[in-house]
Amino acid sequence: MFTHWAGVPDALTHARLHWPAPEDLVPPVPHMQRYAGTPLAKSPEGVRYANHVRGRSALAIFFVRFRQDLPAEVATATTSVSKRHRPEFNKNDARNAGMAAGLVDYKVCSVNAAMV
Repeated sequence: MFTHWAGVPDALTHARLHWPAPEDLVPPVPHMQRYAGTPLAKSPEGVRYANHVRGRSALAIFFVRFRQDLPAEVATATTSVSKRHRPEFNKNDARNAGMAAGLVDYKVCSVNAAMV
């Protein structure tokens, strides 16, 4: 229901008297459910998906399920990504440059069983 400020009292009275039955309410779709079933973007040329990191990789994206696994996963990624592909800047530099340009630092990822 929308109204102007002067109409708020009447609108609230109307809403209270004409409240819908529970079975008529439509629950909102959970935010992440909106992306369910959406495939990853098609791979650019030269990109290959793998279940493990191989030596001399230019990029490795990994997911850690448990905090206790984090040190070992980071060690694996650190030794697997070629040193010539490691940037001279870090995530804070990239985030600060993006935010200074008006971008928002926001990441969303949905992972299904087929990707695990």
